[in-house]
Amino acid sequence: MTPADATKILDLPDNATPDQLEARFHELRTKLEDKIAKAPTPGLKAKYRESLDEITTAFETLALAADSSSLPVLQKQGTKSEGPNAGRVPGAARESDSEHRAQDSGLPPKKAKSGGKEFIIVALIAIAVLGAGGWWVMKTKAENEEKARIAAEAKATAERQAAEAKAEAERKAEEARLAAEAKKQAEEAEKARLAAAAKAEQEKKDRDLALLRSRLAQLNVQAESLFVEEPTKAARRLSELKSDERSLAREQGGGALARLRAQLDAQEGYVDELDSMLTRHPAKSTQARASELVSAKELEPATEAVGQLAEQLDKLEVLMAESRSRVDKAIYGTLQIENSYPDVQWVFTDAFGEKRSGNASTTLPTAGIGNGRIEFKRPGWPQVPQGVLIRRGAISTVKADFPPAHLSLTTTPAGAAFTLSDGQQGKTPAEIDVVPGRLKVSIMAYGYAEQVQDIELSYGEARAITLELQEEPLWLQEEVLQLTNAYTSWVASGYGYTSQVYDLPGNGKELSVVVSSALPMQLSLGTYPAPGASLLQPRGQPLSLAFGHWSNNAWGPYSAEQVATMGMAPVPQGLRPSCGGLVCIMGMYNLGKGRWELPPAAYATSNPALLAAAQQWVNSVRITPTGQLPGINLYRVAFLVKFRAP
Repeated sequence: MTPADATKILDLPDNATPDQLEARFHELRTKLEDKIAKAPTPGLKAKYRESLDEITTAFETLALAADSSSLPVLQKQGTKSEGPNAGRVPGAARESDSEHRAQDSGLPPKKAKSGGKEFIIVALIAIAVLGAGGWWVMKTKAENEEKARIAAEAKATAERQAAEAKAEAERKAEEARLAAEAKKQAEEAEKARLAAAAKAEQEKKDRDLALLRSRLAQLNVQAESLFVEEPTKAARRLSELKSDERSLAREQGGGALARLRAQLDAQEGYVDELDSMLTRHPAKSTQARASELVSAKELEPATEAVGQLAEQLDKLEVLMAESRSRVDKAIYGTLQIENSYPDVQWVFTDAFGEKRSGNASTTLPTAGIGNGRIEFKRPGWPQVPQGVLIRRGAISTVKADFPPAHLSLTTTPAGAAFTLSDGQQGKTPAEIDVVPGRLKVSIMAYGYAEQVQDIELSYGEARAITLELQEEPLWLQEEVLQLTNAYTSWVASGYGYTSQVYDLPGNGKELSVVVSSALPMQLSLGTYPAPGASLLQPRGQPLSLAFGHWSNNAWGPYSAEQVATMGMAPVPQGLRPSCGGLVCIMGMYNLGKGRWELPPAAYATSNPALLAAAQQWVNSVRITPTGQLPGINLYRVAFLVKFRAP
């Protein structure tokens, strides 16, 4: 550390005196030692000790520098002289003078005397002595400074340790004082707590005794109700029932009297049971003991006695409630009704004349004892009344029983749809349970005429019906009407299309044609050659129609795009399974010319292989007009030939 750094650390001016240096050092050291003693954390103490070491080093640096500047030094004393001998030593001057004089006289210089040598030796010895003395002085000063530094450091250390010991002693004294105060406060708090606990304990005991007295008062009321009021009420009720029974016996009998006598018998049993139950019940002695203990303020045994009394009275109350419940139920038995029919309604009347009804299986736990009656009612079925005997404490069971009639349906062919007048439906063959009585059976199948039968069945009867279905016409009236409306809408609503069914000669059951047109006419139809079975679709399989145009004895099919854009003529929709093939032919007849304007040509078919025979047949058809629409000469004529499926 340099003196300049030390001056800055101690915050001193450059020309400070040793007294100022020492005073400043003691001031800063005292402040730091005080801070070290009062520092709250070890880290802060270490920081203050570093500052103390730093100012100590600065003080020692400046003290050493001040001592060095005050040591005796050898200084050359310069004298002012004139002439050529200025600055020389006396001997040398004399030598120079002798030389000059010899030179001036032209004589050789005189030899120097031995006195000059002695002077030089003396001078050298003096210089050596002075140098050794200066070294000794400097050495002595350095040793003194080191001793002073060590002494100052020892003093600072001692003062610091004394300050730390003082601070530690003060800290321990403060801790001892605080501990003594805390102990005193704890002792006072414990005394206060014990006093408060004793007071609270006494208050709690007083409260518990008050609550116990209140609880005992409640139990006394409960005991009064059970031991006095309930037997009194039971006896009064018994007297009332006896009086009512005598009055009702004189006036009328029936269900009301039966109920009253059952109630009277049950109430007599309840009065006898109460007398047996209450005469020597242990709750009476427990009640007396609890009252004595509460009066004596014996809290623990009194609490135990009151709890025992409450338990005994609660159990007694439960027993009495069960007894009353048995009295109420003593006039009833249980009826279990079993009903597996969702549409059956039952009505039950017990021996007391009370009626209850329902439509499902159930259990009646309060059926009046004696002879009752139940009726089962089912729509369309005769009523089935039954007598039921209800016994006290027993379960009686009654079951709804409606034995159905049984119907077996068989058709040729099988798979026909049947519908019964009771709403049942299905497919043949079928085994069906039905309600006895009159029944209508309707059987239908695609391609066959509907058959209807009326039958009458008795309870439990089994009957078999076997039917052979008759094929229906190829064209139904609904289909013909559908085609008529379709052509009328397609051409023009004012044309008034009509359609007529023709059974072709020789093929009436296998082939039929519908002719649709707005032209009033008569037709002459030739024989249609029956197609082979291989050209027709089997029964029950849907038909797929192809659209196109017959020209030059050849079939030109249309693509799906052509069919969509050209707007083809109507064809039958929803063809029944009895249809095995279809050919649709269209022509334009000129009434004025009496001939075809556009000869008939096929435009749709289920199989193009059917078209050659169809075209041959339609060319043989002869038209005889029988009328005319006003102002119209051209008429479309459609021929729709249907083949029965093989």
